[in-house]
Amino acid sequence: MNEIILKKLSSGKFWLTIISGFTFAYAVFTKYIDQAATASILTAVFMSYFQKGRDEKIPTKGNKDNPVV
Repeated sequence: MNEIILKKLSSGKFWLTIISGFTFAYAVFTKYIDQAATASILTAVFMSYFQKGRDEKIPTKGNKDNPVV
């Protein structure tokens, strides 16, 4: 279990997410980004996040999961 936590904490993707989140929060709280832009950015982030798992599972014609017959 400790190995999993250590692997997660040393991941570049994890740190990029944390730093980006703090930067975005700072820009919102200091009103550097207006409400419309905030809504657009959050919508794009959530859509791409929830689509990520689906795109990997959809077989396409000619790949190993769905060979061309």
